[in-house]
Amino acid sequence: MAGTLSEEGEKPEAYIEMQEFELKEPAEQSSMTKISSCVVLIPSRYQESEEIPGMYIHEKSPLDSSNIYYSVSEGEGNGRVSESLTEKEYKSLVEEAFQENGQEVSLTIESFEQIDMDQVPGYKVRSTYEVDGEKVEQLTYLLLGDKTYTITYSQMADDELMADFEISEGEIKLVKEDKI
Repeated sequence: MAGTLSEEGEKPEAYIEMQEFELKEPAEQSSMTKISSCVVLIPSRYQESEEIPGMYIHEKSPLDSSNIYYSVSEGEGNGRVSESLTEKEYKSLVEEAFQENGQEVSLTIESFEQIDMDQVPGYKVRSTYEVDGEKVEQLTYLLLGDKTYTITYSQMADDELMADFEISEGEIKLVKEDKI
């Protein structure tokens, strides 16, 4: 789920739902925390992309190319992110994803941290790469519940919004199944 945050910093009264809920059959016990949803507050200057589901683009796009991308991957198979993910593996996975979309990039990892968000393990990764001679900066959160929740903040190096993106870490909330 995502909501917007006004320019004055006020929280909204409602959230935009970004994920479908489904009834599940009782599953085998898993060591992964069952998350019913992930709530991300999106600054009000961002609006949903009409072209890419889960992406929010700046209202001044294309002049401001910053964006926020939210995705949920199933907890098994290709969408599964390991709790023992290494910086090298992450770099390789991201570069392969770009290759699959026809772009050759060399990702530079500036920081790669294991995090704990409300007792859910994850990673916080700062990285950069170049596209068409322009430097792109990214801040990515990977949260490893029974599904992998990925929030990626991207900007061109001259957009100067990374500080705002960094602050938003406190605005990411995980709703655990036992709390509903």
